[in-house]
Amino acid sequence: MHEFKDYDTIQLRIGDIFHTLWVADTDAKRQRGLRGVSKLSKGNGMIFAYNTPVSHPFTMRGVLFPIRMIFLDDAHQVVHSETCYPGREESVTPDTEYMFVIEIGA
Repeated sequence: MHEFKDYDTIQLRIGDIFHTLWVADTDAKRQRGLRGVSKLSKGNGMIFAYNTPVSHPFTMRGVLFPIRMIFLDDAHQVVHSETCYPGREESVTPDTEYMFVIEIGA
């Protein structure tokens, strides 16, 4: 099981639900992501934070449950949102740069 004890968390309202998001703000944390997590409780997830706008592809590699990926720009506006399922081979890359990606259970 993935351990998040060395991660900061933030609270964020998405729709009608307040989520506790683990902050992946280093290369190592971003690369690990939600790999190894068997499931997410409702209201939990992860936010990937970058210092400057990026356009890296995101994959479902090692993620065992459906997730919603929400990409935000530097003004915190949604630039792309997509539901992804385990076993997905192709990556998700929005058409525009982003600074944050939120992953929550779908």
